[in-house]
Amino acid sequence: MQIEVAAFMLFILGVVFMLLEAKVGHGGLGAFGAALMIITSFIILLFPPTLPREIHQILIILTFGLDVILIPLIAFIIYKATKVRELKKIHDLQALIGKTGITKTRLSPRGIVYAEGEDWTATTRNGSEIPPETKVKIVGLEKLTLIVEREE
Repeated sequence: MQIEVAAFMLFILGVVFMLLEAKVGHGGLGAFGAALMIITSFIILLFPPTLPREIHQILIILTFGLDVILIPLIAFIIYKATKVRELKKIHDLQALIGKTGITKTRLSPRGIVYAEGEDWTATTRNGSEIPPETKVKIVGLEKLTLIVEREE
């Protein structure tokens, strides 16, 4: 097998490892994939060509160009995927009771409250009006609607 073909297959494997990192999120796969991509570029550059010179030059430009484009792009995708994984999703709605939030809209008595990283429909406990940007305490739930009161 020609060295360029084997090296390019390693390059593709590096891309696959980086993409797997976005799914798995351990850190090692992405670093290993980026290292494979860079090493592959240098293998193609430094080893004597076995393919015609024009094809060898195209491979050098292609691998280094893809290194410059794909490594930062995939690293950004990995970063964003990691951030999404860090978001807490609340499956036990009862866990919201006792937490605090911030009103995003006027509650008169119904509106929007931001709590635990999400926007929620909310209503005031006693039908009173609460202005936007006010800290509120969640005191109950009615299906998917929070029942809140102004925090003191």
